[in-house]
Parts: sequence; C-alpha cells; structure tokens
Amino acid sequence: MAHDNDEGAPAATRGSRSVQSLAALAAVAALLGRIARGLPLRPESRAPEAHSHEPRRDDPHALLSGFRRYTRAYFQRWLLIGALIGVGAGVSMVVFYTALKLATHWLLGAIAGFMPPDPAGEGPTVLHPPAHAWLIPVATTLGGLLTGIIVYRLAPETAGGGTDDAIRAFHDHDGFLRGRVPAVKLVVSAITIGSGGSAGREGAAAQIMAGIGSWIARVLHLDAHDRRIAEIAGVGAGIGTIFRAPFAGAIFAAEVLYKRDLEADALFPTFIAAVVGYAIFGAVEGWTPVFGGQNHFSFSHPLSLVAYLVLGLCCGGIGLLFRWAMDASERAFRRLPLPRILKPALGGLLVGLIGIALPGVLGLGYGFVQFGVDNNLVTLSGAVLAALVFAKIAATALTLGSGGSGGDVAPAMVVGGFLGGAIWALLHTVTPGLVQYLAPGELVIVGMGAFFGGISKTPLAMILMVVEMTGDLALIVPAMLATMVAYLITGDLSVYANQVPTRLDSPAHKHDYALPLLHAVAVREAMQPLAAGGDVLATPDTPVAEVTHELRLRRMPQALIVEGGRLLGMLSGRTARRASAQRQGDESLRAGQVMSREVPRVYPDDPLYLAWVRLSRRGLRQLPVVSRSDPTQLVGTVSLEAIGRLLRLQARSIARDEERHALKSTAGGAHAARREQRARMDPLAATRVARAMLRNPRTVGENEPLPMARQLLEERGASLLVVDDAGRLVGIITRGDLRGRPDCVDGRDVTVGDAAVRRLVTVGPDETLAAAVRKMNRLGLRQLPVVAGARPAQPLGLLRRSDVLAVYGGSSGSHPIPALPPPGR
Repeated sequence: MAHDNDEGAPAATRGSRSVQSLAALAAVAALLGRIARGLPLRPESRAPEAHSHEPRRDDPHALLSGFRRYTRAYFQRWLLIGALIGVGAGVSMVVFYTALKLATHWLLGAIAGFMPPDPAGEGPTVLHPPAHAWLIPVATTLGGLLTGIIVYRLAPETAGGGTDDAIRAFHDHDGFLRGRVPAVKLVVSAITIGSGGSAGREGAAAQIMAGIGSWIARVLHLDAHDRRIAEIAGVGAGIGTIFRAPFAGAIFAAEVLYKRDLEADALFPTFIAAVVGYAIFGAVEGWTPVFGGQNHFSFSHPLSLVAYLVLGLCCGGIGLLFRWAMDASERAFRRLPLPRILKPALGGLLVGLIGIALPGVLGLGYGFVQFGVDNNLVTLSGAVLAALVFAKIAATALTLGSGGSGGDVAPAMVVGGFLGGAIWALLHTVTPGLVQYLAPGELVIVGMGAFFGGISKTPLAMILMVVEMTGDLALIVPAMLATMVAYLITGDLSVYANQVPTRLDSPAHKHDYALPLLHAVAVREAMQPLAAGGDVLATPDTPVAEVTHELRLRRMPQALIVEGGRLLGMLSGRTARRASAQRQGDESLRAGQVMSREVPRVYPDDPLYLAWVRLSRRGLRQLPVVSRSDPTQLVGTVSLEAIGRLLRLQARSIARDEERHALKSTAGGAHAARREQRARMDPLAATRVARAMLRNPRTVGENEPLPMARQLLEERGASLLVVDDAGRLVGIITRGDLRGRPDCVDGRDVTVGDAAVRRLVTVGPDETLAAAVRKMNRLGLRQLPVVAGARPAQPLGLLRRSDVLAVYGGSSGSHPIPALPPPGR
C-alpha cells in the first residue's frame, strides 16, 4: 500500500533522501557562490581541439565574445549581491522606522507631552502644542546623554551625520566599516531623533546600510573594489528605502562620492538593492510617498521661473551658512573642556531651549514642511517659516556638532522647504505678480531639493527626488533651474568633507589612472616562464608544512598547485597556517586538501593592465598565466615586481627618445630638457614620499584591548599603526604579531601596546622615494610609516610598495613628474 508520507519508509530510504536534500542545498550554495564571485555557471572545461587555436587580439568577434562573457558574469553576480543588500535594507529600515516611532513616543511624547506632526504619507499632520513645553529640554538632554554613553563606549564613528563616514570608508578604507556600526547607529539615531534632536533618518540609514553592505561583502569574500561597490549600494538602498524614493536614492549614492563625477560601476547594483529594499519596506509600511500623493502641482507660465531663480540664489547663499554653522559647531564642541560623553547632552539641552519657542526645529521636521506642501500658510506663517530656517540650522549644528547621532539629509531638506515657503510669502507681499501662477507648495518642494542638492553636490539626485516626492514630472524644469543655480552659488563647498572632486582624485581609483602604459603592453612581455624557477610551485600531494616553509623562505604569499603542467589551485600561506593549526600539525595534511580551486588568471595576450587590476584588487603579488586554448595549462606567472621593472624600462625608453629630440633645440632649451628627462628616467629620485603615500593610515590606540586590533585587522587589512593617547606613533602591529597571543594573561587584559612592534623604521615626507625604496629593500619591508622629524610624532601617512609602483605609471604618462623642490617647501 502506498504511503503519502515517509512514516512507513525504511530508515535507509529516509537517510538517502536526507543526503539528497543536503546535496541539493550544497549544489545551490555552490552555484550562488560562483555567481557572487562572477564565475560562469558551469566550471570551465578544455575547449575542443577544433577551436583550440589562439584568437588574434584584433579579431572583433573574439573581442565581442569576451565582452559578452564579462557582461553576463557582471549582471549575474551583482543581481544576487544587490538583492541581498536590498533584503538587508528592507528589513533594517523597517526596524529603524519602528524604533524611531517608539523612541519619539517614549522620550519626547512621554516626557514633554509633544508629538511632532507626521508628513501625509506617515500619519496625521496635526499640530498639537506641547503639554509640558518646559520639559522639552529634559527630553532632549536625556536623549543626548544616552547617545553619548552608547556612542563613545561602542562606536565613536557613529557620532554626527552618517553619510560622510560612508564616503570616507569608500575612498580611504576599501569599503570597510566595523560590524557593530549598523546596530549602534540604528539605536543611537532613534534615541537622538526621538528625543527631539534635530537630525535626519536618511543620513543615518546611509551609514546603517553602508555597514550592512560592507558586512555582506566580507561574508562573500569580495575584493576591495567590489567591497566598495557593495558598501555604496547599501547607502543608496538605505536612503531610497526610508524616503520611499528608490530611483533618487540610487542616483544619490553614485553621485555623493564626488563633487563633479559619478560612480558608474555602482549604478546597477544600487538600482537592484534599492528596488528590493523599497519593495520590502513598502509591503510593511505602505507605498504612499512621504509627503502624500494627492497634491497636484504644475508649471504653466515662464514668468514663474524668476521666482525659482530667486529661490535658487537664496538656497545657495543659505547653504553656505548651513555649512559654516556645522563647521563652527564641531570646532566649538571639540575645544570645549568637557568629557566627550557629555557633549551630546549639552547640545541636546541647547536644542531643547530653542524648541520651547519653536517646536518646529525638533526631530525630523517633515510634518512641519507638510503644512507648506499643502499650501497651508495659516498654521505656519511666512514669518514663522523664515524664523524656522535659521532656528533649524542652529539646532542641527548643535545636535550633530556636539556628537549627537543622526543624518544631515533630512535637516537640510527641511531647511530648504522652510526657505521655499518663506520666499513665496515674501514675494507674494512684495511682487505678487511673480507668484500669481505658483502655489506655496511648489516652492516648498523645489526648495527642499535645491537646497540640499547645492550643498551636497548631488543635483541630479535631488532633481529626481522632486519627481518622486510629487509623483509627476510637472516641477522637473523649475527644479533643474533652482538646483543648478544653488549648485553654482555654493561652488566647491560641500557639506561632506570627504567628498573628492572626481574619480581621478579618489584613492579608490588611484591605480585606474596611474598606469596608462599597461593598456598597450601584453602580459607575455612581463611574464616569467616557469623554467625561471622564481615561483613557489607544489603538487596536490605536497605536505602543507613543506609549502608553508617554502613560502616563508621565499617571502611569497601564495603557492600555485600544479600537476603535470596543469594549474589545479592556489594555496595561500595564511590558509596553510590556519589548516595546520586546526589539524594540530598533522604531517599527513596535503596541499590538495586545503587549496582554493578558484584561481584568478590571465592569458599571455591580455593587456598588462588587466593583470595589474586583478593583482591590486585581490591583494596578490603574482598571477598565473595560462594558455588561451587550454585555461588549465600553466605557462608562467606575472608579478607586481615584474610589472614595475617593465614600466621603468618603458619610462626610460620614452625619456631617451624625448631627450634626443630636446637636444636639437637651443642650448638653454636643451639644458632644461636634459634636466627634465633625467627626472623622468628615475622617477623615484624625482618624487617625494609625501606625494605617493597613503594619507589616511589606519591606526589603533596602544591601550586598546587586543581583541579590537584583531577585529580591525580582520576588517581593514594586514597592519595597523599604533598610537599613544596623544596620537603619536609608537609602533606597528600585524596579523603575524597576534598569532598565538592570548587576550588575557594572569587575569590582566593584553593591550595592543603589549603586542606591537616598537622598533620602527620610518621615512620622512620630504625624503625621496628612492631613499624609501632602499630602506624597504635593505630590510625586507613592504611598508614604511611616514612621520615628520624625530619620533614620537603623529603619523602623516603610510608608504606601501603599491604606492611606489604607481609612480612608475605616472612618470610615463602625458604629465611628467616635476623636479624636486627644495626640502621644506
């Protein structure tokens, strides 16, 4: 008799089905892993003999085929990764939104009897006077005190606005944010805003989701480039989800990194993440736009453009005041002789005092802007709106400058909305003809986008934000005019200190522009054949202990696993040591058991630039070179050192050719040309350390507990500079220094200073790269801390081998490295 379930099935049958289910899950996990790493859905196999010929580099069909393969892998992996980030955005923003509501109810509502009005898309827009106005400073001070305790005990980087920290992580920290940042930022931002602090949820959402995107990238073992993209995709998903504007949020994330540029690589992942996050958030909290979808705006007369021009000019001018107030507040609180844990409480007290007279400065402020959007200038008159402009700026500067946690997006947009309403009231009184075709809500909406677009250098995103806030295209032309005028007035000034002008100025794209020669040189010209014996090769049967010894002896980070001339995998020294420790030195452990089978590789006819990108982004020193007809056939390796030697030869060849041409000029011109060419021939001798060094080195305090150094090294790289309480360099610590060290000895916590190497070799910013390289080569070092004068002194930067190598590319481009100025200049 047949059974509908497994109750009567034999145990062996049920066990077999369990094994099959586990095998199916493992297959799905492996497939998703291949997609996340950008690999084909099926492992590569050897091409048939009929197609084993090597295609010509100028064959258009071969080039198109390669482009298609790259595009397919790109969309596969970022469709998956973007969806994962979107799920994180949807879930975390629902939690954050709920936490904000609860914090507002239990802090500002329960203590002062005041609940700020909600925007139309989130609740009733009803203004009730505070039941206990005199208790408003108590609520804001308590919120600031709780914020200070949590922030400075757990994650100081969550103080202030969150967007700028996400920008800094992208440019300077390879997309790394500490794992605790999202949770801490969510809690403290809810407390700050809920208690009445003048901060926003969008900027907080940016940092929360930047941390989640960075965490997802670490889980998937993405390289530095993709980790940055995942981090910034989180920023766009967070802002687009919490503001219910996924299109504008995605564009904002790609635009906010630069003042005059766009991170094009982030667009597709951010679109996917924003859509998924918005879908989850909307399913829980509703789909109505923040300011409602019932308003009907229009642009029907060209004369009204004059009013929008005035609005743009005012947004630019007040935007300069907003930036000055933020900077002045930060400087004042930094100099204040008060424990930093108490500073947010002082800022909250001052905001509460302002809030007694003008409750519109408390919290987000979206509900008060809603009155203007609804053309209701009775509840809030033009004079009140004008006062709220300056009061909101002061309250925001006090909240964020003192160390309160939140965002700066919403306060800036609220200031722009107040400004738009105030300008409509002023023009209606002075020159009513200019606004006879305009409703107050139209200037309010456009003012929100224009104000923040000017000071954040994100005009495109803010123009699109106006569209998504209103639900139609009626105000896009006025928004374009007002936003671009504000953008022009603010000039190069931005509310985000870590923005850079263009991708050319970003450390994240440093190597993308520094090596122009590599595009025209094939890998085979720098390839080292296997017969040269300079690589660490092993077979699958080689003992792991032997591989580890050979890697240490040759100072190589990884070994290639080869059998019969075929590349099978790669084994890094770190993986080998970890496997040996887990197996407690088992001598039977073989390389084939622990090697990685996913090996980045290049072909002999690939441009050398491709090899450089894969080396630098994956943190490798060498890449296997395989035959194009058989991707498993190993023919040689290409290393960073080989690329550096080739670049130097190319630079010298160009220099000699140009020197011969210069000698044909006049005597004085020839002398100047020879002097310039000598500098080109030895770019290391013509460049100071200050030009090539990393200017934001990662540091850790010497009195911090050892587990913090372990976490930072796991998240941020191979080494950290150790500083004392005054910020002066006292040592350096690496992963190797922590290996085998306990966190506690005889009941005492081990500190970073106990494990750090204190006998340091440093270099000065005015020394030449040639002198720095001699130190590196003589002592076998990969990096040198940069300090001015004698130690102890504050570290100015970190000079790495990759920074030195990048100078070769700069010396061979169209902009030669200038001769050295006198020291000290």
